[in-house]
Amino acid sequence: NVTRVVVSINAVVSDPSWSPSGDRIYYTSTQSGSTQAYSVSLAGNDILKLSNSTTGLFQLEASRATQNFAALDFRYDGYHLGFAPTAVEGVASGTGVVGARSRCSTCRITAAVIAPIAQPDLPPARPYSAWKSLIPRYWDPLITFASGTGNVFGAATSGEDIIGRHSYYAQGGFHTKYHETDAFVAYKYAGLGQPYINTSAKQTFDHFSLVNAAGADVGSLSRRARIFDLSASLVRPRARTYASLALGGEMEVRDYTTDPDTLLRKLPALYSRTLNYPSVFATGSWSNVQRPSLSISREDGIALGTTVRRRWRTGDAATASNSVIGTVAAYKSLDLPGFSHHALAARAAGAIADDNAISAFSAGGVSGGSLDIISGVSIGADRRTFGVRGFPPSAERGIRALGGTAEYRAPISAPSSRIPFVPLLFDKISVATFGEAGRAWCPVSAGLSIGVCNGSTRSQPWLASVGAEADFDTAVQYDVATRFRLGFAVPVLNRAAVKAKSVSFYLAVGSAF
Repeated sequence: NVTRVVVSINAVVSDPSWSPSGDRIYYTSTQSGSTQAYSVSLAGNDILKLSNSTTGLFQLEASRATQNFAALDFRYDGYHLGFAPTAVEGVASGTGVVGARSRCSTCRITAAVIAPIAQPDLPPARPYSAWKSLIPRYWDPLITFASGTGNVFGAATSGEDIIGRHSYYAQGGFHTKYHETDAFVAYKYAGLGQPYINTSAKQTFDHFSLVNAAGADVGSLSRRARIFDLSASLVRPRARTYASLALGGEMEVRDYTTDPDTLLRKLPALYSRTLNYPSVFATGSWSNVQRPSLSISREDGIALGTTVRRRWRTGDAATASNSVIGTVAAYKSLDLPGFSHHALAARAAGAIADDNAISAFSAGGVSGGSLDIISGVSIGADRRTFGVRGFPPSAERGIRALGGTAEYRAPISAPSSRIPFVPLLFDKISVATFGEAGRAWCPVSAGLSIGVCNGSTRSQPWLASVGAEADFDTAVQYDVATRFRLGFAVPVLNRAAVKAKSVSFYLAVGSAF
């Protein structure tokens, strides 16, 4: 039961703690515009303002043994932990509850809290409509420059209604070299609570060189893919575990053109048709991994994930193809010297598709994420299931794939400071040493027709590398938490087979896994 209310105001009130004498309560509030420290008597008849921090004071806590209290002072370069005497004289700030003054039963506080909107003041009720708040309010330019493959210019926008039932994202780009348009649009409906309904559509283009019997380049083949996706996803977040499940279907429509166009009729007849590839899939994940706030890595737990897909070509039941991808990652903290735990991390992944597969798995490259540094300009790369640092991206392709990584991660320092005149805060710095291996290949049984396998993808060797990296946990513009990884990798197995460099350096965004 509520015994007594001592503060009731139209502001954020948080972090309450008792004074050493037990006759007052310390707390923080935004009632003055920024978060400041206050104290109030148990009767609630006076409030004392204890701080006047420019940017805010948080988590006030009094000492039982000394006449001091500790707090966090938020400044331009981060949080500062400090202490001050509890005997500091506060500035009277009125009373917490609107009502009679303690020594005057007929007196009332002159600055009363404004009452909520009364029922008679409300306009007539009408059914909720999301359209007004869903209208796009912005657009971002998307610009990609790539030597040899042309440039892409486009734009993106998104929207969400005010209560979060509907949300969408859309982008499009024009390719200046091939005069083609890439597009992507996604929509999510959360009005059911669970499951979430997700749908998306995208158009992409891929280009391949055409050679004659003598090996000379005679033109190019362009493949357009239009992919439509519909799925329902369930999530189960708990204090110690997190699980998710998504079930859905997909339709991929492929057609082909050649340059010059006369080459198309010289290719197998299949390339002159529009090919439809429907599929159904299920994706699940489960994790009990911990990530303490001062840690440099995930700790003490495992994370599991799997995706199962069945795909076929419309009108030809013999083309049905099944694929399975599975991943497992494990983490263990080590209580060694440093500002946080050291950590051992390991990850393994495997994938298999049957001989009718129309898409290949790939091995090689640096795994990470991407970050928009300014509008329309991003750095980083995609998350890779079978990444092998030190080797080119997709150095190997096939309908079988295996990969594994082991890392030792150690803390270096926690500067929690910024670079002058740069909107970048450095929170923690750590290092990691790693060993990584991966392979993607086609078995001898794979066909050589329209499938993804050909002679060059058979008997692909294992790729392996070792290296080290420095990891910088930062905050861009203070509130966008980002990890930058600066490292090097040395191929130790089959470097010449895929023409990899003897040593490669990389800058990646996000964790490896």
